Amino acid sequence: MATTMQGFLLEQTKELTFLSLDIRELLKDNNTGLGQEAVELPILLEDLTTKLQKNDQEFMITTEIIVKGIAYLLGVDPNFKYREEYIRILENLSPDIMKALLILGNNAFDQGEKIKGMIFLKGATAVKPKDPSIIFNYAVALLTLVEDFSNNENLQSLKSLQEKIEVFQEEARSQLEKLLEIEPEHGLAQYHLGFLYKKDSLFQKAEIIWKRALKSGLEEHLEEHINTLLREIEDLVQYEKGYQKILQGDGTSGLKELLALKERYPEWWNLQFFIGLGYRQQEEYPKAITYFQRVIELEERIADPYVEIGLSYAGMGKYQKSMEYFEKALQKDPDNGEILSNLAMVNLEIRDLKKAEKYIEAALRFDPTDEITLACKDQLEIFKKDNKE
Repeated sequence: MATTMQGFLLEQTKELTFLSLDIRELLKDNNTGLGQEAVELPILLEDLTTKLQKNDQEFMITTEIIVKGIAYLLGVDPNFKYREEYIRILENLSPDIMKALLILGNNAFDQGEKIKGMIFLKGATAVKPKDPSIIFNYAVALLTLVEDFSNNENLQSLKSLQEKIEVFQEEARSQLEKLLEIEPEHGLAQYHLGFLYKKDSLFQKAEIIWKRALKSGLEEHLEEHINTLLREIEDLVQYEKGYQKILQGDGTSGLKELLALKERYPEWWNLQFFIGLGYRQQEEYPKAITYFQRVIELEERIADPYVEIGLSYAGMGKYQKSMEYFEKALQKDPDNGEILSNLAMVNLEIRDLKKAEKYIEAALRFDPTDEITLACKDQLEIFKKDNKE
Protein backbone atom coordinates (compact mmCIF):
# COMPACT_ATOMS: atom_id res chain seq x y z
CA MET A 1 0.00 0.00 0.00
CA ALA A 2 1.36 3.39 -1.00
CA THR A 3 1.89 5.75 1.92
CA THR A 4 1.25 8.96 -0.06
CA MET A 5 -1.81 10.15 -1.95
CA GLN A 6 0.17 10.33 -5.17
CA GLY A 7 1.42 6.78 -4.64
CA PHE A 8 -2.09 5.49 -3.98
CA LEU A 9 -3.47 7.20 -7.08
CA LEU A 10 -0.69 5.96 -9.35
CA GLU A 11 -1.53 2.41 -8.26
CA GLN A 12 -4.94 2.92 -9.89
CA THR A 13 -3.45 3.44 -13.37
CA LYS A 14 -3.91 -0.30 -13.92
CA GLU A 15 -7.57 0.51 -14.65
CA LEU A 16 -6.58 2.40 -17.82
CA THR A 17 -5.44 1.56 -21.31
CA PHE A 18 -4.63 3.82 -24.29
CA LEU A 19 -6.13 3.74 -27.76
CA SER A 20 -5.04 5.67 -30.82
CA LEU A 21 -8.16 7.50 -31.97
CA ASP A 22 -9.16 10.17 -34.46
CA ILE A 23 -11.70 12.24 -32.53
CA ARG A 24 -11.69 15.39 -34.66
CA GLU A 25 -15.33 14.88 -35.64
CA LEU A 26 -16.31 15.03 -31.96
CA LEU A 27 -14.55 18.34 -31.36
CA LYS A 28 -16.09 21.72 -31.91
CA ASP A 29 -12.98 23.20 -33.52
CA ASN A 30 -11.80 19.97 -35.21
CA ASN A 31 -8.40 20.27 -33.50
CA THR A 32 -7.02 18.02 -30.75
CA GLY A 33 -4.16 20.36 -29.95
CA LEU A 34 -1.69 17.48 -30.42
CA GLY A 35 -0.94 18.27 -34.07
CA GLN A 36 -1.97 14.89 -35.46
CA GLU A 37 -5.08 13.12 -36.70
CA ALA A 38 -4.99 10.09 -34.38
CA VAL A 39 -4.07 10.69 -30.76
CA GLU A 40 -3.38 8.37 -27.84
CA LEU A 41 -6.32 8.69 -25.45
CA PRO A 42 -6.87 7.00 -22.07
CA ILE A 43 -9.84 4.64 -21.86
CA LEU A 44 -11.11 2.85 -18.78
CA LEU A 45 -10.61 -0.89 -19.20
CA GLU A 46 -14.13 -1.58 -17.96
CA ASP A 47 -15.59 0.55 -20.75
CA LEU A 48 -13.49 -1.29 -23.31
CA THR A 49 -14.45 -4.67 -21.87
CA THR A 50 -18.15 -3.80 -21.83
CA LYS A 51 -18.02 -2.87 -25.51
CA LEU A 52 -16.21 -6.07 -26.46
CA GLN A 53 -18.57 -8.27 -24.44
CA LYS A 54 -21.51 -6.84 -26.38
CA ASN A 55 -19.86 -8.00 -29.63
CA ASP A 56 -20.51 -4.64 -31.25
CA GLN A 57 -19.91 -4.85 -34.99
CA GLU A 58 -18.46 -1.37 -34.90
CA PHE A 59 -16.51 -0.37 -31.86
CA MET A 60 -17.81 3.16 -31.19
CA ILE A 61 -15.95 5.38 -28.75
CA THR A 62 -18.45 7.87 -27.38
CA THR A 63 -17.85 11.31 -25.91
CA GLU A 64 -18.79 9.92 -22.49
CA ILE A 65 -16.10 7.22 -22.68
CA ILE A 66 -13.46 9.78 -23.66
CA VAL A 67 -14.46 12.16 -20.88
CA LYS A 68 -14.35 9.34 -18.31
CA GLY A 69 -10.95 8.15 -19.48
CA ILE A 70 -9.36 11.60 -19.46
CA ALA A 71 -10.94 12.55 -16.12
CA TYR A 72 -9.70 9.31 -14.59
CA LEU A 73 -6.18 9.78 -15.97
CA LEU A 74 -5.98 13.36 -14.68
CA GLY A 75 -7.16 12.05 -11.30
CA VAL A 76 -4.48 9.39 -10.98
CA ASP A 77 -1.71 11.35 -12.70
CA PRO A 78 -2.46 15.11 -12.80
CA ASN A 79 1.04 15.82 -14.15
CA PHE A 80 0.71 13.55 -17.18
CA LYS A 81 2.76 14.88 -20.12
CA TYR A 82 -0.32 15.62 -22.27
CA ARG A 83 -2.24 17.17 -19.38
CA GLU A 84 -2.90 20.53 -21.02
CA GLU A 85 -3.89 18.95 -24.34
CA TYR A 86 -6.28 16.54 -22.60
CA ILE A 87 -7.84 19.39 -20.63
CA ARG A 88 -8.34 21.26 -23.91
CA ILE A 89 -10.06 18.19 -25.39
CA LEU A 90 -12.36 17.92 -22.35
CA GLU A 91 -13.36 21.57 -22.58
CA ASN A 92 -13.94 21.13 -26.30
CA LEU A 93 -16.16 18.07 -25.84
CA SER A 94 -18.56 19.58 -23.31
CA PRO A 95 -20.08 23.07 -23.04
CA ASP A 96 -20.04 22.79 -19.23
CA ILE A 97 -17.22 20.38 -18.45
CA MET A 98 -17.16 21.15 -14.72
CA LYS A 99 -20.81 20.22 -14.31
CA ALA A 100 -20.20 17.07 -16.36
CA LEU A 101 -17.24 16.05 -14.19
CA LEU A 102 -19.14 16.72 -10.97
CA ILE A 103 -22.01 14.55 -12.18
CA LEU A 104 -19.55 11.86 -13.27
CA GLY A 105 -17.87 11.73 -9.86
CA ASN A 106 -21.06 11.94 -7.81
CA ASN A 107 -22.82 9.29 -9.93
CA ALA A 108 -19.94 6.89 -9.36
CA PHE A 109 -20.29 7.52 -5.62
CA ASP A 110 -24.03 6.90 -5.71
CA GLN A 111 -23.42 3.60 -7.51
CA GLY A 112 -21.03 2.47 -4.75
CA GLU A 113 -17.84 3.00 -6.79
CA LYS A 114 -16.42 5.47 -4.29
CA ILE A 115 -12.74 5.18 -5.15
CA LYS A 116 -13.54 5.77 -8.80
CA GLY A 117 -15.82 8.69 -7.93
CA MET A 118 -13.08 10.26 -5.82
CA ILE A 119 -10.62 9.87 -8.71
CA PHE A 120 -13.00 11.54 -11.17
CA LEU A 121 -13.36 14.46 -8.75
CA LYS A 122 -9.60 14.60 -8.30
CA GLY A 123 -9.34 14.79 -12.09
CA ALA A 124 -11.80 17.68 -12.06
CA THR A 125 -9.46 19.60 -9.72
CA ALA A 126 -6.74 19.24 -12.36
CA VAL A 127 -9.04 20.85 -14.91
CA LYS A 128 -10.22 23.71 -12.66
CA PRO A 129 -7.83 23.83 -9.68
CA LYS A 130 -9.47 26.93 -8.16
CA ASP A 131 -13.13 25.98 -8.50
CA PRO A 132 -14.58 25.93 -4.92
CA SER A 133 -17.37 23.44 -5.69
CA ILE A 134 -14.94 20.97 -7.27
CA ILE A 135 -12.44 21.22 -4.42
CA PHE A 136 -15.18 20.83 -1.82
CA ASN A 137 -16.74 17.79 -3.51
CA TYR A 138 -13.33 16.15 -3.80
CA ALA A 139 -12.57 16.80 -0.12
CA VAL A 140 -15.96 15.42 0.97
CA ALA A 141 -15.35 12.33 -1.18
CA LEU A 142 -12.07 11.76 0.65
CA LEU A 143 -13.75 12.18 4.04
CA THR A 144 -16.50 9.74 3.07
CA LEU A 145 -13.85 7.17 2.17
CA VAL A 146 -12.09 7.81 5.49
CA GLU A 147 -15.35 7.05 7.29
CA ASP A 148 -15.78 3.86 5.27
CA PHE A 149 -12.22 2.75 6.04
CA SER A 150 -12.73 3.51 9.75
CA ASN A 151 -15.83 1.32 9.84
CA ASN A 152 -14.08 -1.60 8.16
CA GLU A 153 -13.84 -4.55 10.57
CA ASN A 154 -11.32 -6.59 8.58
CA LEU A 155 -8.56 -6.93 11.17
CA GLN A 156 -6.21 -8.55 8.63
CA SER A 157 -6.01 -5.31 6.70
CA LEU A 158 -5.94 -3.03 9.75
CA LYS A 159 -2.48 -1.61 9.04
CA SER A 160 -3.31 -0.98 5.38
CA LEU A 161 -6.58 0.70 6.34
CA GLN A 162 -4.87 2.93 8.87
CA GLU A 163 -2.35 4.01 6.24
CA LYS A 164 -5.19 4.86 3.85
CA ILE A 165 -7.02 6.80 6.56
CA GLU A 166 -3.94 8.90 7.31
CA VAL A 167 -3.21 9.55 3.62
CA PHE A 168 -6.79 10.47 2.74
CA GLN A 169 -7.23 12.65 5.84
CA GLU A 170 -4.09 14.59 5.01
CA GLU A 171 -5.24 15.09 1.43
CA ALA A 172 -8.71 16.23 2.58
CA ARG A 173 -7.16 18.65 5.04
CA SER A 174 -4.89 20.07 2.33
CA GLN A 175 -7.83 20.53 -0.05
CA LEU A 176 -10.05 22.22 2.55
CA GLU A 177 -7.25 24.59 3.54
CA LYS A 178 -6.71 25.37 -0.15
CA LEU A 179 -10.44 26.03 -0.55
CA LEU A 180 -10.44 28.47 2.37
CA GLU A 181 -7.61 30.40 0.75
CA ILE A 182 -9.88 30.85 -2.27
CA GLU A 183 -13.15 31.32 -0.37
CA PRO A 184 -12.31 32.25 3.26
CA GLU A 185 -15.91 32.18 4.52
CA HIS A 186 -16.86 28.74 3.18
CA GLY A 187 -18.72 27.52 6.27
CA LEU A 188 -18.98 23.82 5.38
CA ALA A 189 -15.25 23.68 4.60
CA GLN A 190 -14.56 25.21 8.03
CA TYR A 191 -16.94 22.74 9.66
CA HIS A 192 -15.22 19.69 8.16
CA LEU A 193 -11.72 21.08 8.65
CA GLY A 194 -12.34 21.46 12.37
CA PHE A 195 -12.80 17.69 12.70
CA LEU A 196 -9.50 17.04 10.93
CA TYR A 197 -7.68 19.45 13.22
CA LYS A 198 -9.27 17.75 16.23
CA LYS A 199 -8.18 14.31 14.97
CA ASP A 200 -4.63 15.66 14.68
CA SER A 201 -4.84 17.01 18.27
CA LEU A 202 -4.64 20.58 16.96
CA PHE A 203 -7.31 21.72 19.36
CA GLN A 204 -6.61 25.45 19.18
CA LYS A 205 -6.86 25.37 15.39
CA ALA A 206 -10.11 23.39 15.64
CA GLU A 207 -11.52 25.96 18.04
CA ILE A 208 -10.54 28.88 15.79
CA ILE A 209 -11.94 27.32 12.60
CA TRP A 210 -15.20 26.26 14.23
CA LYS A 211 -15.71 29.75 15.66
CA ARG A 212 -15.17 31.13 12.17
CA ALA A 213 -17.74 28.63 10.85
CA LEU A 214 -20.32 29.95 13.30
CA LYS A 215 -20.03 33.37 11.65
CA SER A 216 -20.48 32.02 8.12
CA GLY A 217 -24.23 31.35 8.24
CA LEU A 218 -24.47 27.57 8.54
CA GLU A 219 -27.75 25.75 9.03
CA GLU A 220 -29.04 25.80 12.60
CA HIS A 221 -28.39 22.11 13.34
CA LEU A 222 -24.75 22.48 12.24
CA GLU A 223 -24.30 25.55 14.44
CA GLU A 224 -25.72 23.61 17.40
CA HIS A 225 -23.31 20.76 16.69
CA ILE A 226 -20.35 23.14 16.51
CA ASN A 227 -21.30 24.71 19.85
CA THR A 228 -21.41 21.23 21.39
CA LEU A 229 -18.01 20.41 19.92
CA LEU A 230 -16.50 23.67 21.21
CA ARG A 231 -17.63 22.79 24.73
CA GLU A 232 -16.16 19.30 24.36
CA ILE A 233 -12.70 20.55 23.36
CA GLU A 234 -12.51 23.46 25.81
CA ASP A 235 -10.24 21.61 28.25
CA LEU A 236 -8.20 20.12 25.40
CA VAL A 237 -7.55 23.63 24.09
CA GLN A 238 -6.36 24.70 27.54
CA TYR A 239 -4.14 21.60 27.79
CA GLU A 240 -2.60 22.34 24.38
CA LYS A 241 -1.92 25.95 25.33
CA GLY A 242 -0.32 24.81 28.57
CA TYR A 243 2.02 22.18 27.20
CA GLN A 244 3.04 24.40 24.29
CA LYS A 245 4.06 27.14 26.70
CA ILE A 246 6.10 24.63 28.69
CA LEU A 247 7.80 23.35 25.52
CA GLN A 248 8.60 26.97 24.69
CA GLY A 249 10.28 27.35 28.09
CA ASP A 250 7.51 29.36 29.77
CA GLY A 251 6.98 27.06 32.73
CA THR A 252 5.13 29.61 34.86
CA SER A 253 2.36 30.31 32.32
CA GLY A 254 2.24 26.69 31.23
CA LEU A 255 1.76 25.39 34.75
CA LYS A 256 -0.99 27.91 35.36
CA GLU A 257 -2.94 26.45 32.43
CA LEU A 258 -2.28 22.80 33.30
CA LEU A 259 -2.71 22.86 37.08
CA ALA A 260 -6.24 24.19 36.57
CA LEU A 261 -7.05 20.85 34.87
CA LYS A 262 -5.33 18.58 37.37
CA GLU A 263 -8.28 17.87 39.66
CA ARG A 264 -10.62 17.04 36.77
CA TYR A 265 -8.22 14.64 35.07
CA PRO A 266 -6.21 12.73 37.70
CA GLU A 267 -5.77 9.72 35.35
CA TRP A 268 -4.53 11.68 32.34
CA TRP A 269 -0.85 10.75 32.19
CA ASN A 270 0.05 13.27 29.47
CA LEU A 271 -1.21 16.08 31.71
CA GLN A 272 0.77 14.73 34.67
CA PHE A 273 3.88 14.50 32.48
CA PHE A 274 3.80 18.11 31.31
CA ILE A 275 3.11 19.39 34.80
CA GLY A 276 6.20 17.48 35.91
CA LEU A 277 8.17 18.94 33.00
CA GLY A 278 7.08 22.44 33.97
CA TYR A 279 8.28 21.94 37.53
CA ARG A 280 11.59 20.47 36.32
CA GLN A 281 12.14 23.52 34.13
CA GLN A 282 11.66 25.68 37.22
CA GLU A 283 14.13 23.44 39.11
CA GLU A 284 11.44 22.33 41.56
CA TYR A 285 12.79 18.82 41.31
CA PRO A 286 10.95 17.04 44.18
CA LYS A 287 7.60 18.24 42.81
CA ALA A 288 8.62 17.22 39.30
CA ILE A 289 9.61 13.73 40.46
CA THR A 290 6.22 13.30 42.17
CA TYR A 291 4.40 13.93 38.90
CA PHE A 292 6.72 11.74 36.84
CA GLN A 293 6.23 8.91 39.32
CA ARG A 294 2.49 9.31 38.82
CA VAL A 295 3.03 9.01 35.06
CA ILE A 296 4.85 5.72 35.61
CA GLU A 297 1.89 4.45 37.65
CA LEU A 298 -0.50 5.34 34.85
CA GLU A 299 1.65 4.40 31.82
CA GLU A 300 4.61 2.24 32.80
CA ARG A 301 5.59 1.18 29.27
CA ILE A 302 7.19 4.44 28.16
CA ALA A 303 10.75 5.58 28.86
CA ASP A 304 10.17 9.35 29.05
CA PRO A 305 9.14 9.66 32.73
CA TYR A 306 12.19 7.62 33.78
CA VAL A 307 14.40 9.95 31.75
CA GLU A 308 12.81 13.02 33.35
CA ILE A 309 13.27 11.60 36.85
CA GLY A 310 16.90 10.89 35.97
CA LEU A 311 17.35 14.50 34.84
CA SER A 312 15.63 15.75 38.00
CA TYR A 313 17.95 13.76 40.28
CA ALA A 314 20.92 14.94 38.24
CA GLY A 315 19.74 18.53 38.78
CA MET A 316 19.74 17.83 42.53
CA GLY A 317 23.26 16.40 42.36
CA LYS A 318 22.05 12.88 43.21
CA TYR A 319 23.92 11.13 40.44
CA GLN A 320 23.55 7.54 41.63
CA LYS A 321 19.75 7.90 41.72
CA SER A 322 19.95 9.64 38.36
CA MET A 323 21.83 6.71 36.81
CA GLU A 324 19.34 4.28 38.32
CA TYR A 325 16.47 5.90 36.45
CA PHE A 326 18.42 6.36 33.22
CA GLU A 327 19.18 2.64 33.32
CA LYS A 328 15.47 1.90 33.79
CA ALA A 329 14.70 4.17 30.86
CA LEU A 330 17.25 2.31 28.74
CA GLN A 331 15.51 -0.98 29.55
CA LYS A 332 12.29 0.50 28.15
CA ASP A 333 14.01 1.94 25.07
CA PRO A 334 17.40 0.25 24.50
CA ASP A 335 18.01 1.91 21.12
CA ASN A 336 17.68 5.47 22.40
CA GLY A 337 20.88 7.44 21.84
CA GLU A 338 19.66 10.32 24.01
CA ILE A 339 19.38 8.08 27.07
CA LEU A 340 22.88 6.73 26.42
CA SER A 341 24.13 10.31 26.16
CA ASN A 342 22.51 11.17 29.50
CA LEU A 343 24.21 8.19 31.11
CA ALA A 344 27.50 9.36 29.65
CA MET A 345 27.04 12.84 31.16
CA VAL A 346 26.20 11.50 34.62
CA ASN A 347 29.24 9.22 34.59
CA LEU A 348 31.38 12.17 33.57
CA GLU A 349 30.02 14.06 36.59
CA ILE A 350 31.21 11.33 38.97
CA ARG A 351 34.42 10.88 36.93
CA ASP A 352 33.74 7.27 35.99
CA LEU A 353 35.51 7.77 32.68
CA LYS A 354 35.46 4.13 31.64
CA LYS A 355 31.67 3.91 31.83
CA ALA A 356 31.27 7.37 30.31
CA GLU A 357 33.34 6.31 27.31
CA LYS A 358 31.26 3.15 26.89
CA TYR A 359 28.02 5.12 26.79
CA ILE A 360 29.46 7.79 24.49
CA GLU A 361 30.58 5.19 21.97
CA ALA A 362 27.17 3.48 22.13
CA ALA A 363 25.34 6.79 21.67
CA LEU A 364 27.48 7.79 18.69
CA ARG A 365 26.67 4.50 16.97
CA PHE A 366 23.04 5.66 16.85
CA ASP A 367 23.82 9.27 15.90
CA PRO A 368 27.44 10.15 15.06
CA THR A 369 26.52 13.84 14.67
CA ASP A 370 24.68 14.42 17.97
CA GLU A 371 26.09 17.67 19.39
CA ILE A 372 25.53 16.80 23.07
CA THR A 373 27.23 13.41 22.76
CA LEU A 374 30.13 14.96 20.84
CA ALA A 375 30.47 17.58 23.59
CA CYS A 376 30.59 14.74 26.12
CA LYS A 377 33.31 13.11 24.07
CA ASP A 378 35.34 16.33 24.06
CA GLN A 379 34.91 16.65 27.83
CA LEU A 380 35.97 13.04 28.26
CA GLU A 381 39.19 13.71 26.36
CA ILE A 382 39.90 16.71 28.61
CA PHE A 383 39.40 14.57 31.75
CA LYS A 384 41.61 11.85 30.31
CA LYS A 385 44.34 14.38 29.57
CA ASP A 386 44.10 15.85 33.08
CA ASN A 387 44.43 12.38 34.63
CA LYS A 388 47.57 11.68 32.60
CA GLU A 389 49.14 14.91 33.73
